[in-house]
Amino acid sequence: MGTSSGALLPLGATTTIVELRSAASRGEASGTIQGRTTHVAGPITGIGFTIDDGTGTVRLVAHNQVTHLGPISGTFVEADVSMAADGSCQLLALRCLPEWIQ
Repeated sequence: MGTSSGALLPLGATTTIVELRSAASRGEASGTIQGRTTHVAGPITGIGFTIDDGTGTVRLVAHNQVTHLGPISGTFVEADVSMAADGSCQLLALRCLPEWIQ
């Protein structure tokens, strides 16, 4: 489904949600965040979920073309995201992480 085993390896967080929001207030910003998933729901367009990294939360949708691994509530994940100046966020890639990485 377009995901290789290399795409599942963690890259390491490059930003926090609060830093991403601050950068996005000056224009589009992107980065990699790590956190725990909450509020998972499965709309027709993809799997909607929230990531909480301890500095804030962001709502994302994982479409089939992004990943075939749907997040489960409480799963630790790493997400490559892009945030617009209006605060809307787009998921670019999603990796489920093992608990020991926390």
